[in-house]
Amino acid sequence: MAARPDPLPQAQTPGEQVSAALKLQSAQAQNNIPAAPPTPRSYLDNPEAIANLSALYSKAVGTFANPRLNAEHMIAVGQDGKLLGEYMDNQPDHIKANIPTDSVFIVHSHPQSVMPTPSPQDYQTANVHQKPNFVISRTAIYAAMPGTDPNTRSHVKVADISQGKGGKLQINWASQ
Repeated sequence: MAARPDPLPQAQTPGEQVSAALKLQSAQAQNNIPAAPPTPRSYLDNPEAIANLSALYSKAVGTFANPRLNAEHMIAVGQDGKLLGEYMDNQPDHIKANIPTDSVFIVHSHPQSVMPTPSPQDYQTANVHQKPNFVISRTAIYAAMPGTDPNTRSHVKVADISQGKGGKLQINWASQ
């Protein structure tokens, strides 16, 4: 019987929770203990990631109200919410970008002319890059997680959102 790894110290922020979860997964893998993956919220719920989500939302807000504006905006985010890349394309369902290999997840917007939930292409991107691909729309954030069938109709809602004072994103996390 394999020895259980020493428990990790209690993480202080959700960003640290993702880091701690990854360390725990590594320790569990060494001891053949199945690991639970981080939740979609745990990737986003830290001050730097939220600031980057707010900035992305502010750039995309015009496309949420005007069906003739089809631009999609995308960011690649690294450990603890650090912004690694920013991209934009004027066609819905289409962003060409070289996603940094050290990114932990990506987030992109869906304009009003597109469904607010992840498309099959969004799930394919998550699967190809083996990292979460979050979709932000006018009112919600959804997650396309790696390993999910691109044809799923069961989408994971991460949060309800709205733009608050000063452009700060107001987030009401969904229970997971």
